[in-house]
Amino acid sequence: MTQEFILSTLTLFISSGCFGYLIYFIVENLGAVSYTAQRQDEKRMLIMLFSGLNIAFYLLINHWLGQGTKEVAFTVLLLLLCDIVAGFILANCIAQLKIWIFQIRKNILGMSRPENRSARDYLFNTSKVQTLFIFDMDNNLINAGYLDYQEPAINNYFDLTLYPLKEPVGKVTIEKVDQAACNHKDARILVDFEKQIKIYVFRDELD
Repeated sequence: MTQEFILSTLTLFISSGCFGYLIYFIVENLGAVSYTAQRQDEKRMLIMLFSGLNIAFYLLINHWLGQGTKEVAFTVLLLLLCDIVAGFILANCIAQLKIWIFQIRKNILGMSRPENRSARDYLFNTSKVQTLFIFDMDNNLINAGYLDYQEPAINNYFDLTLYPLKEPVGKVTIEKVDQAACNHKDARILVDFEKQIKIYVFRDELD
């Protein structure tokens, strides 16, 4: 009775999606997939897929090893290890698949590159030093600084933390920043129509 209870409890734990979410967590944090708040249904379906595979492998391994207490514990640990390894392998496979799809879209179909990340996640996720100048839609400077952290788009709101610039900003006009962006080798402009702001981003390599 005890062994049956342990087996049923572990089966319920695994089928609840905990182990499936572990794979998704690894894949998402390696940048292979990204779902915003508007695409939560797709995220749930992917976690359900990973969870279903976990249940199948759990039952298969458990049937092969046996249903004793030690065997069940070993099955769970083995499954956990496999999930971690599978997460890294899947992230690499998805990244490679994206490259192939991009090449097909670009070279054969003449289409643009697909991108499932938000514009700001796509822009800010880099190891380069990023200097930001934030303006409102009336071209008034809101603030400027070095990017420290930006809230991921999946959280459905937009917050930034900035390091102060090495020198005071002084009187900065959008004309000066726009001219500097034209002369910079790696500058971007993010326009957020919802927040009514424009962010000029200057990206430089680390010293």
